[in-house]
Amino acid sequence: MSVITLTTDFGLEDQYVGSLHGVIVSLNPQARISDISHLIPSYDIAQASYVLGGSYFLFPKGSIHVVVVDPGVGSARKPILVQTENYFFIAPDNGVLSLALAREKIVRIIHLTNSDYFRSKLSHTFHGRDIFSPVAAHLSKGVSPDVFGPELTCVTRLDLYAHQVQSKKIRARIMAIDKFGNAVLYFHEDDFKEKMRKNSFVLKVGSHQIKKLNDAYWQVKKGDPILLFGSLGYLELATNQGSLAKKWKLKRGMVVELCL
Repeated sequence: MSVITLTTDFGLEDQYVGSLHGVIVSLNPQARISDISHLIPSYDIAQASYVLGGSYFLFPKGSIHVVVVDPGVGSARKPILVQTENYFFIAPDNGVLSLALAREKIVRIIHLTNSDYFRSKLSHTFHGRDIFSPVAAHLSKGVSPDVFGPELTCVTRLDLYAHQVQSKKIRARIMAIDKFGNAVLYFHEDDFKEKMRKNSFVLKVGSHQIKKLNDAYWQVKKGDPILLFGSLGYLELATNQGSLAKKWKLKRGMVVELCL
């Protein structure tokens, strides 16, 4: 039986999260539901992408990841199902799957159009309950992805997750500022760690720069800046027991430059 995960910006005060659970277990009483987060800031597609991208791979292969951060609900944006070699993702096609799909091989993308697998009464403002949840439940019962609608050729991706290469300079962006004030950069250790270990480098952001790569926060004095690959495998600008984002006025989307 597949695990179904839920990631939303619904909060915990209202009935919205419970509604998703109710729809799923009504269609599949044996469903195993795991809540990744329901505290994504309202309408914050980029933060939802980051939270999902940092957690989806920890679940068993075949898990179904449902993401509902959907400011365009009821518009022309498409509800989609993405099957990769390891997982299924159900979400609006608004870029919310960008980070997860950056390191997954896509098998197929389905436009969810077959209303036989939706709730019978469809709201224009709650597709999480009326489309995404029932599709996830049916999928968890073994329904083939093919029946949910026609295939698409591409998905929407956020600009946060891209590199600009110019000679030995590689530009990327700060993709998130975490709770501790660490700036998480779109440089993954699989692509950059060995190069940074073997070569001298300079990482520049605004008027600041760092030339040394560390392994853990304790390796610098309290309050000092540090550059390291964090637990998600992405490069982080941080400080020991403090917020570098506040100290250096860092924000999501800022450009950083790695000179190798």
